[in-house]
Parts: sequence; C-alpha cells; structure tokens
Amino acid sequence: MGQDIQYSLAAVEIYHLERQGNNSRLLSGERLSPSSRLLRAYEAMREHCENPIYRARRIRNLLAGVPWYEDALADFNGFPWTFFLRKEGRMPKRMAFFGKDVRKTFEAIEAELAMKQGGVSMSSEEWDDHLALRVYKLTQNYVNRKTEEKSGIKYESFKENKNPEGRVIYPEKYREAREKVCSDAFLAMRGRREQDFVEYFTGTMCSVPQWLPEDDFVAVSRALMTEWEKVKTLSMLALSACS
Repeated sequence: MGQDIQYSLAAVEIYHLERQGNNSRLLSGERLSPSSRLLRAYEAMREHCENPIYRARRIRNLLAGVPWYEDALADFNGFPWTFFLRKEGRMPKRMAFFGKDVRKTFEAIEAELAMKQGGVSMSSEEWDDHLALRVYKLTQNYVNRKTEEKSGIKYESFKENKNPEGRVIYPEKYREAREKVCSDAFLAMRGRREQDFVEYFTGTMCSVPQWLPEDDFVAVSRALMTEWEKVKTLSMLALSACS
C-alpha cells in the first residue's frame, strides 16, 4: 500500500496490418526481446545519428545482429549520390548530413579501440572495427592530399582561420576541389565490382604516400582479396565522412 507502480518491458511486438473492407488483415508480425547489449548499442547510436537514412540503416543492422555498415551499398544505389556527399547547392535541404553521422561513427570506433589497446585477443567485431578504421585512414589521407594537390592550397595555411562558432573557414577553391575528389572516387567505386573494384582501390587510394603500419596494409590487402564488398562499403562510407 502506498507504493508507486513500477513498470517493466518484457518484449516489443510489431504488427503490419492492412484494412480490407470491414476487416483488418495481418500482413506480418515480429516480436523483439530486449537485451542489455542491444539497448546499450541503441543508446550509443542514437546520440549521434541524425540523418534518417543512416539512422534507419543502423537500426536495421542492430536488430539483425549484423555489423553497422552492412548493406549500406543498397542505400548508395537507391538514392542520389548528393544524399551522401557534400556538394554546394545539391544536398537535400532540411536533412542532417549523412557523412557527419558516419564521421562520428569512425571517431567513436577510433576512441574505443584506443581504450582497448594492448589486449591479447580480439573478437571478430573488433577486427571489423580495426579494418573500418584502416580503410577510413587510407581514404582520409587520399582525400586530403589530392585536395591540396588540385587546389594548390595547404590545410595548414588556413586551419586557424575560424568563424565565431569555432569552425574552420574553408577557401572556396579548396572546398570545390574536395567535393570533386570525393564525388569522383565515390561514383567510380559505386559502379565497380570484384577485381575491377580492387584494381581501382589500389590504383587510387595507394596513388599517394600512405603512412600506415605494415600490419595494417597487410590486413587491408587480405580483405581486398577475400572481402572486396566489405572494403567497398567502408570506402564509400569513408568518402562520405571525408567530404
């Protein structure tokens, strides 16, 4: 007596119904049993996912128990490329930028792996994260170097030039060159498969000096030979984040 009622959640049931005349037909149904791991992952994801396409992908993959990047190629093929890359005057209005959410994911992976550095063994999920970070670093370095080459402007020359909000003010020529570098690589990757993609990746990302440890290069090379589609997905996500 006098105590507050406490509620608990046992499961979430989802039903897809269609009205047919005076009746409702059940098209599909699903039952989701919550777990502490699932809820923690969702809370972490919800904090930095604002783009609706990226958020939907992350939620689908979380519920399916697959890696965060799984099947992102379906999104890249299903929407205009300007939904994923920064392009002045071409991006969807009133929609958070897809690449910003992806960049936060890569940064979160980097921070988490730094905390776990020195571990004896590594789970398959941690290996995936290591590969994702390696591909991101390769892509980031490629984009930075090619942008400086095309624009003739070094990032170091303007990085301290910031607006009142503390954001770096990018020269127009530098910004346009970066947009071009990212969009060219993104579209070239999107249309390539298997050996065609492998040859493009090695001939493009490795066309500039890359400063990764030898073990990282070996890991990426092995993934290209055995899991080219995974590398392609991560590369296109990295280009979005770098754009």
